[in-house]
Amino acid sequence: MQVLFVLFEHASGYAIFRCEDVEDIGAFLPEVEEAVLDFARFGSMLTLEAFSPFKTGVNALENINCISEGAETPLQLLCRFVKVCAM
Repeated sequence: MQVLFVLFEHASGYAIFRCEDVEDIGAFLPEVEEAVLDFARFGSMLTLEAFSPFKTGVNALENINCISEGAETPLQLLCRFVKVCAM
């Protein structure tokens, strides 16, 4: 069984979700698209593994701006966050 980790960037912070049975999910793409709209079904497909909230609104804005501009600073922090969560 293959496990996929999904990074979700949000205004409140970064979240890492675990998605199991990746091959099965990919085989049923229309059903997956419908499941995203139904929270109960969507929640059964993904498990929240970790969440790293931004400390302040200014910190959130800096992170999002750096991501959109391709700057390295928040990405380095994000890489450390991902490594810690993957262990």
